[in-house]
Amino acid sequence: MCLGTPRLASKSTEIRSALDQHMPWIRICMGDDGANLIQLRFDHSLASVATQRLFGPCCRTAIPDSVRSVLDARLQRVEFPPGIPPAAAMRLIALPRTPRAWNAEWLDCPVALYFSGLAWPMIAANISCVDGASQGSQWREVTLANRQDIPGLLALMGEAFGPNRLMKVMGEESVQIQPLAWNDLVLEDSIIRLIRDDFQLFLEREEWYRRHRLPFRRGYLLHGPTARAS
Repeated sequence: MCLGTPRLASKSTEIRSALDQHMPWIRICMGDDGANLIQLRFDHSLASVATQRLFGPCCRTAIPDSVRSVLDARLQRVEFPPGIPPAAAMRLIALPRTPRAWNAEWLDCPVALYFSGLAWPMIAANISCVDGASQGSQWREVTLANRQDIPGLLALMGEAFGPNRLMKVMGEESVQIQPLAWNDLVLEDSIIRLIRDDFQLFLEREEWYRRHRLPFRRGYLLHGPTARAS
């Protein structure tokens, strides 16, 4: 079941229309008539955490392991609206030198996530909206939270995801990039050592570059998937 069929309407109208379909269940989860609900939109997907909890270690999601460990430690349980099966898009990942794994992308069913330290659950919903620029539809995840839980939720998201790291793409909006470790590179070990040693030597000679007034610019452009299958 899709949360809203794309129509020629504003994104806010589509989002509210889609959420209205599930408002009786949302009010039960939140324990009130919805008067204290706040609608938020993060750069990161909370529903991805529910995907990992639903499918277990056989599947991967877009969020890094370090983020998932923080959220999993606080996530007590997940719930779905009765009578609506959860939906996920499955994509098989096959990267060099790594076992095959399935990547699970959350689709349309809203989910309630209960985190320790918060009085009420977070309701995450992926909603289809019309994108006027591309004349197609796009998915947007929104989060509903109780007003009194906002400080705790923001603290949790800040601890898990940290500050945004944005990369400017010419002709496009800025896109977010996730920090990666050296062992996230899908390269031969000898190549990783060469690149790492080159970086280390360059950083150690910072003072030499400054003393000779040389531009302190250096980098590698590495292309490929940013989610490591394991």
